[in-house]
Amino acid sequence: MRKYIKEEYAKALIDAAYYRFSYMGERPRPEQNKGEKMIGFKKLFTLTALVGLFMVSYLVILAWNGFVLTKLWAWFVVPTFGLPVLSLPLSMGITLIVHYLTWQPDAHRSEDPHFACKVYSGKAFLAPAWTWLIGWLITLFI
Repeated sequence: MRKYIKEEYAKALIDAAYYRFSYMGERPRPEQNKGEKMIGFKKLFTLTALVGLFMVSYLVILAWNGFVLTKLWAWFVVPTFGLPVLSLPLSMGITLIVHYLTWQPDAHRSEDPHFACKVYSGKAFLAPAWTWLIGWLITLFI
């Protein structure tokens, strides 16, 4: 009889954990915090969509610059110096390096010096990280 009671108690505990029903307090109402959760989801979805759009647009622009560099390299450098033709991923990597080495912060446009300092600090940290990430992605195609 005790074994049967222990098994039934164990099943009840598993069911309580599965259905998230609390025996110690009230069961939460479904309409509680529903609006707040939706607002948080919308913000997260919007942020994710914007980051994704930024990444895709950056890669498209980088590919366009790489394509132009490939053509200019083939037209002028290959016949003049006898160097090999650049592939698109390699030219995208070179474009990324040149952009990274010649990047100039534009924080001076703001009249608020604290905001300019925050923008410069953010770009100084994020630009190398972003360049490193994109460079690593490009190396997957070389």
